[in-house]
Amino acid sequence: MYRIIVISDTHRHMDYALRVLDNLSEYDMIIHLGDYSADAASLERLYKNVTVVSVCGNNDFPSPSSPAEREIEIDGVKLFLTHGHKYGVKFGYERIYLRALELGAQVVLFGHTHVPICEKEDEVLMLNPGGYNSNSRSVGIIEIDDGKAKGCLYPC
Repeated sequence: MYRIIVISDTHRHMDYALRVLDNLSEYDMIIHLGDYSADAASLERLYKNVTVVSVCGNNDFPSPSSPAEREIEIDGVKLFLTHGHKYGVKFGYERIYLRALELGAQVVLFGHTHVPICEKEDEVLMLNPGGYNSNSRSVGIIEIDDGKAKGCLYPC
């Protein structure tokens, strides 16, 4: 099984995410979905044995290490990573869902709203881990096993 911790919108306030990362055991990757993508660089320094992948948010500048969007594939499962602001996620999830379908992604990970969600729309798992100033702080967990993905929110 491959386990991914998903965080977003830390805005230089990573204390809640660091508590979870230090308390959870056995994860293979950390994904940071933007808004203060420099926090992803901090995660790389802190967790040297874990792969850290990031995208930039609307408060970041795109860079080679943190582009606006990414597609990754793990064990035959395609994941689409984006911050979400370019898809109007504060007003609904239709555009980001349609983009995931267009890309053939089984999982779409996004942030921006600071509102955690984990729901499946047809065959697309949509997960937003929330953010540092959301009322219910959480991180996302994606587990991929035998070509199938499942997700949940883990409260901080």
